[in-house]
Amino acid sequence: MDSLADLAKVLRQLRRREARQRRGSQLTYREISAKTGWSRGIIGEYFAGKVLPPTDRFDVLINLLGATPAEQRQLATARDRIEEGRRGTTPADPGGAARGLLKALSSKSPRPHYAGEPPSALTSRYVALSGPAARVFRLLSVHPGPDATIEALASLTGVPVPHLAPALTELIDAHLAVVSRPGHYALPISARPYAAALLDQTDGTAVSRAARRRMLGHYLHRSRQEALGWIADEYPVLLAVMREAADHGHTSCAWHLATALAVFVSVE
Repeated sequence: MDSLADLAKVLRQLRRREARQRRGSQLTYREISAKTGWSRGIIGEYFAGKVLPPTDRFDVLINLLGATPAEQRQLATARDRIEEGRRGTTPADPGGAARGLLKALSSKSPRPHYAGEPPSALTSRYVALSGPAARVFRLLSVHPGPDATIEALASLTGVPVPHLAPALTELIDAHLAVVSRPGHYALPISARPYAAALLDQTDGTAVSRAARRRMLGHYLHRSRQEALGWIADEYPVLLAVMREAADHGHTSCAWHLATALAVFVSVE
C-alpha cells in the first residue's frame, strides 16, 4: 500500500465488508457525517483518494468501518508512510536550526521522576469516577505535558469537546486533574505514573498508541495553521510533543514541529 489511491481502495473495501457483516447497506456519507461531524464532501474525498485523512480522523474512520486492532495498526503505519512520502521526512532547513533543535531535544534522556502519591489515596478517588471520566484520566497520561488545551485533549481521547468538558470537570472535582493556566489542563504530577499504569493494565498498548497518534496529528495540524502567537503560547508543550514524536518513531511529525519551532526562535 504505497499511494493514497491504494489507501482509499482499502477504505472502500472496509466499507463494503462492514455492510456485509451487518447484513445491510454500506454506511452512507450522511450517516458517517452524523457520527463524526465531518462534511459529506470531505468524506467523499477520503474514499475517492483525493485527500489524505488527518491522523485523528483516519483512526476514527477505520474504527467506524470495523477494522480489527491488527488492521488498524497496519493501516495507521501505511497512512503515516504515505504522508511521509508526500511531504518528505526531512523538511527544508537551510540553516540547520530545526536539525539542531531536534537532535538536542529528542535524545532519549531520562524522563523526570514523578514521586507517586500513596496508591490508596489515588485509588479511592479513581474508583469513584464515572466510566468516561476514568477513561479520560488514563488517557491523559499519554500527553507529555506540561499541559494541554481541551481541543488537544479531545483529539487525544477521541471524545468531542462538548462530551469531554464534563469528564474534565469531574476529574478536577476529584483532584485528579488541574487547570494549570487559563484554558489548559494537566494531570497532577503525583498522579501521572498511576494513570499510566492504569492505561497499560486496562487499555493496552494499542489504545495508547492510537491516542498518541491522534495527539500528534492535532499538534502537527495546528502548527501548520496557526500564527507565531500560538507557538509562543504552546512552546513548552510543542517541545515536549516534538520529543514524544521522535521517541516513538514519528519522524515526519518531529521534523515538522522542529521546523515550526526553529522558525519561531529565529523570528524572536
